[in-house]
Amino acid sequence: MNNPELKEIIDRQIAILNQENWLDVNFDNRISNLPDEAAFQKPLPEIHSVAELISHLTIWKEENIKKLNGNPATLTYESPENWKPNSLLKEVGWEAVREDFYRISAELIEFLEGQNDEFLNQYCQSSKFTNRAILEGLIQHDVYHLGQIGITLKLIKPTFQ
Repeated sequence: MNNPELKEIIDRQIAILNQENWLDVNFDNRISNLPDEAAFQKPLPEIHSVAELISHLTIWKEENIKKLNGNPATLTYESPENWKPNSLLKEVGWEAVREDFYRISAELIEFLEGQNDEFLNQYCQSSKFTNRAILEGLIQHDVYHLGQIGITLKLIKPTFQ
């Protein structure tokens, strides 16, 4: 790929998923061996479970892939699928929730590998944001919620060890 700017964004997305990075932690470190009971556990009723956080990240990546492909945005902060409850996610199962997250992350990377650096400066789907801003936002969103996952795991750790 002779698109250095896009390659750098792809590399950061991959690093936060499963490679060494500046944070010294990635999603694989946090969730790859997490047992079902821990994935659905909430340290407090108002704090999201790891499964809820991963589901939230998945739905936002799906939505933004649609936007990057030129399709209209449909997800809002108030959309019920934005924060699916544990009860619904338990029906699907932790393995499926986790696999969906990795699947959509791979789809995003595959989509980006078919683009070029010019794509980054184009405006996303009749929006005031460039594709670069959307992609940077997705990385920031992942890192933000990866931090929340770390806090959640720290709070529930005594109960799942």
